Amino acid sequence: MTFVLKRLILGVLLIVLASGALLVSDLGRRSATARSVPHVGLLQHASTMLLDEGTRGTIDGLAEHGFVDGKTIIIDQFNAHGDIAVGNSIAAEMVQARYDLLLTMSTLSLQAVANANRDGKTVQVFGLVADPAVAGVGVS
Repeated sequence: MTFVLKRLILGVLLIVLASGALLVSDLGRRSATARSVPHVGLLQHASTMLLDEGTRGTIDGLAEHGFVDGKTIIIDQFNAHGDIAVGNSIAAEMVQARYDLLLTMSTLSLQAVANANRDGKTVQVFGLVADPAVAGVGVS
């Protein structure tokens, strides 16, 4: 019985030590200074000339107003490559990642992120959408 108890205590001790090491190794990512630069997630539904140019124009417009990617803002770009299921999966991951802002570049991307972000955890801004009300997304 004592042998089993010693092995159990050793196992729990090893788990606690491994957990502590992982928490300490991730400390820099969780500190307030690590998030001093806003993080933006940008979802584009497909690579078409219109969407590519619109995305590039958005990033250039942000740079003109002082939000330079990699310096004063970090923009993670995602592309569903025309696959709705992939777009929905990316949208769910973007919402879970806790970006400071979510940008969507197409009606399908808008719908995917709006569905994943129903609780309004993250502010969402959209572009290249003809009519968001017809797309079934309430605008506020």
